[in-house]
Amino acid sequence: MVMSPWFPEPPSRELSEQSKNFVKQHLAGHEYPREVEFIDQLSKTPRGKIQSLLLKQRASVRTLFEALRAIGISYSLWTRALQELFNVGPNI
Repeated sequence: MVMSPWFPEPPSRELSEQSKNFVKQHLAGHEYPREVEFIDQLSKTPRGKIQSLLLKQRASVRTLFEALRAIGISYSLWTRALQELFNVGPNI
């Protein structure tokens, strides 16, 4: 969900739940979102089309880090492991 720049406060969990419930009432069970993420803007191509592949990749990375956190691996530990594995600098 893209937030307007003039939105008065950061989005809350309550707003996320209200958004999901609203959409759930208007869409079929398989169509409504299970998760809501608030972002400042959508990535677009030079022609103005939304880059859906970037949104899918972002969701995949978020899911990966949530799974790692659930088994006790921190972001910094995972980043260090990737740096050693691929021999890259600190800005991956």
